[in-house]
Amino acid sequence: MRFFTKSYQLDNFAGINLCIDLLPKDCLSVFYSRFGRPVAQTVVPGVGRIVFIPKSIVNSDLVDLQKDGLLRLAYSSN
Repeated sequence: MRFFTKSYQLDNFAGINLCIDLLPKDCLSVFYSRFGRPVAQTVVPGVGRIVFIPKSIVNSDLVDLQKDGLLRLAYSSN
């Protein structure tokens, strides 16, 4: 969740499209408490329900266009 939060803060985008049917219920509550409540929902056939959580204006001062897109998720198979 640390990587996602940092990316959310630094990158310049409108919000999060979250596939809620693919996540455990307790994970949803963490997303909502950290990033806000969804303002829209749709259903995509074969995928399920998707909600949109707009990026808070409070976080707009954290956007860093120099670092936007430079974050990389480190992956280890161990």
